[in-house]
Amino acid sequence: MGLFSYGALQERPVQQLILGRTLEGRADQLPGFILTVAELGEEAALVSGTSRHPMATLGATAGAHVCGTLYRVLPADLSAIDARCDILFHRVTLLLRSGEQAWVYVDRRYRPPARAAAHPSTAAVAACARQASTV
Repeated sequence: MGLFSYGALQERPVQQLILGRTLEGRADQLPGFILTVAELGEEAALVSGTSRHPMATLGATAGAHVCGTLYRVLPADLSAIDARCDILFHRVTLLLRSGEQAWVYVDRRYRPPARAAAHPSTAAVAACARQASTV
């Protein structure tokens, strides 16, 4: 499965820094989402040069979509990206305009429908949050 990026990971220097190599990809779109801006910490600014990063959030308007790039990645690449990903994001699988399923880092408040698979760490966090809310 590929990785859809709409932010800093589309920049070759960021790919080189995080993955130790550059990626080849193709343009695609994430339907149903819009871009907002997230204020991230100093570590993010060291990687990309800014603390303000785009964040895909579920959109409420017809035709909403986020433009980006679909990359083929290795499991080790996802682990490296997960290690750098801010807590405001989580990784889920979503259907792109091309019809391909891809991993996408989105606003952590988004919960995929039951048929979509969330990253295992996201599911564990959500389960803990549900359990804590019932106590």
